[in-house]
Amino acid sequence: MKIILVINSMISRKELISDVIKDSQDVYYFVFDKKHKWSIFHNEKDNNVCLIIYPEKNKSIEEIKNADLSILSHVVYESADFRTIEAKESFKELYKIIQEKLYDIDQEFDDILEIF
Repeated sequence: MKIILVINSMISRKELISDVIKDSQDVYYFVFDKKHKWSIFHNEKDNNVCLIIYPEKNKSIEEIKNADLSILSHVVYESADFRTIEAKESFKELYKIIQEKLYDIDQEFDDILEIF
């Protein structure tokens, strides 16, 4: 499915991920390539990662975060819908990257590695 290619593209070009914010339900919202708006969350109970794209051109990621999902244009993709381990791992890897972006973990790691 094309969504797996898109996820892998975002993983390989993670420098294009920006504007990461998190809501009180541990849903992460982000922008890819300054124009594509997404959210992602991990349901630990069933180990499912859910990725949502919002083709909302006139709304900021903050407005999307604060809006009622039922009134937004969106498409949902879930790792549980895919059979291959590779596809499921792609969802999980993207989720981890988004978490790390929120807390600027790459910079933290760079600072630590500079010591050596």
